[in-house]
Amino acid sequence: ALEDKGELTVSGIYQWIS
Repeated sequence: ALEDKGELTVSGIYQWIS
């Protein structure tokens, strides 16, 4: 999600790609 992208975290970006 875009929210995860904003966090720029490993798990956040990973979920964002998914």
